[in-house]
Amino acid sequence: MNSEILENELTQKVYSIDNLENHITNFVEIQDKTTTQNTYQNSLTKFYTYLKENDINTLTLDNSNRVIKKYKSYLKNNTNLASTSIDNYIRVTRIFLNTYLDLKVKKIKKLDNSKTEPKYIEFEEVQGLINTVQYITGNLEQIARDKAIICTLFTGGLRISELLNIKLEDYYLRDGTYYLKIIGKGKAEDKPESIAIPENTATLINEYLKQRRQHKRNCNYLFCNSSDKQLTRQAVNKEVKKIANEYDRLNNTNIAPRVSTHTFRHSLARYLLVNKGVPINQVKDILRHSNIETTAKYLTTSFEEITDLRKGIIF
Repeated sequence: MNSEILENELTQKVYSIDNLENHITNFVEIQDKTTTQNTYQNSLTKFYTYLKENDINTLTLDNSNRVIKKYKSYLKNNTNLASTSIDNYIRVTRIFLNTYLDLKVKKIKKLDNSKTEPKYIEFEEVQGLINTVQYITGNLEQIARDKAIICTLFTGGLRISELLNIKLEDYYLRDGTYYLKIIGKGKAEDKPESIAIPENTATLINEYLKQRRQHKRNCNYLFCNSSDKQLTRQAVNKEVKKIANEYDRLNNTNIAPRVSTHTFRHSLARYLLVNKGVPINQVKDILRHSNIETTAKYLTTSFEEITDLRKGIIF
């Protein structure tokens, strides 16, 4: 494709469907992270296919708002996508239309306006899940791995994507402290950050690495599966849910509905803010939130806590 044609379209803000794939490719390539590139490519390919199938030949300042509204209706009425997925497709498409094509698309009302409270479990329940791993399997390598994963997710406050992308070389000892080098959310791939981890987490990781060596694993990633491949998000979520169900069975509890890989990040925030009284600005930095309002949502007080507080108001 002649770059002059694309530049001319960007100047005139009149985009032919025949050239749109090239604009999408250029937009995707300037994104910093591979995960973002994949998400944007998938979403915008779906939008491009919609335009082709519905004979929409151009995108302009005059028709862009109308087009994206019809696209949203199409996704809602002609696909089996969940509301949250549709909202994400529209969000990415709007980012492309606004930030790259400069078509000034207005904000689109979300289909999913539900405000769910963060799910968390107590510190003792996190410990209980770690202790339950041994009842799931007799495989010593898997036991060591799953214990290390739960402990690392919690004490590091990691997102699952951050954990899964840690490589062996990203776990290191310096001046008596173990560190993990991670790529945080929103960070460029060439700008990792190192986070210190507590001694008990390092002990579990080291036990897992010992098991890895015995099984002669060659995977470059810190946590791998029995096929010596990088673990997937789905596999870890499935394993964590299995452990939670076993914990409930053994203890006659019902925490499993609240447990996922992201629960441990929520639980750390709650533990630091409520149980340990750590200032919210420090918790924000520990969790690497860009906005303190995101951190503040973990301060939501439960009915039981409010009841205890009221009962404690004595003259």
